Amino acid sequence: MFKNIIDRPVSILTDPNVAEICQVVRMNKSPETSNGYLRALKRFLNFAVEMGRLEHTNPRRIKIKKTDDKMPTILTQDEIRRLLESFDEHDIFDLRNKTITQLLLDTGVRIGECLGIRMEDIDLPVITLRFTKGRVDRQVRMSEEMMSLMKRWLRIRRRAGEEGFLFPSAQSERISISRYSVILKQQAAKAGITKNVHPHVMRFTFISALNAARVDVESIRLAVGHKTPHMVLHYATVMPTAALEAAATTSPIAQLSKTERGNRQTTMKGQKRKR
Repeated sequence: MFKNIIDRPVSILTDPNVAEICQVVRMNKSPETSNGYLRALKRFLNFAVEMGRLEHTNPRRIKIKKTDDKMPTILTQDEIRRLLESFDEHDIFDLRNKTITQLLLDTGVRIGECLGIRMEDIDLPVITLRFTKGRVDRQVRMSEEMMSLMKRWLRIRRRAGEEGFLFPSAQSERISISRYSVILKQQAAKAGITKNVHPHVMRFTFISALNAARVDVESIRLAVGHKTPHMVLHYATVMPTAALEAAATTSPIAQLSKTERGNRQTTMKGQKRKR
């Protein structure tokens, strides 16, 4: 919007000018993203009208097109297991990438929040998130299963010092979102996962897991840092009340560990019977 009106005083914006802006937005953004831009533009123009700064434009003429309400991509327990097993923990960068991936699944944090974690933000099992979408610090708690992997990564990370970002790259202070996104897609392909796997899929999967465990919407909202329950309801339905602490025992990583323990116990019982 600013690129299109930077040389035009708001007071002389006309409907053709606004229509041109809308067309540029729709051409360069997805339907969902362009709708967000256009809603913001509409609010801005309405504000300008209320302040008496705009006379030649009718914001009501901006039409928000309906989009398909697509179901978010979610990983199954088997896909989570294959994805995590595809990382080579003996390689320092693979261990870093696995820790990032597992942390996203275990806490539901946004990728930007995750890569923005600094060493001083960690007080196991709690992590303080400062690079949040709403610019409000919040805390998340890791499961016991996540703690084990995080401690391994911290032992290696601390060799470079106690300060700086938790997940640095070889070339810079921190790994970029775009770089990690590419790595995640490569790992998903290596694990034989055909879904379109991107960092936000980890967040979707986390919310779905809490929903399946009957954690109530307000608790999920607090866990993932949404401002309103509306966003949560896109991925989850209203469920009976459950404590927020349930997130630490019902995350995809915690459930995966429980499944593996159950399988080992079943195998051991079968072996004892044979003897």
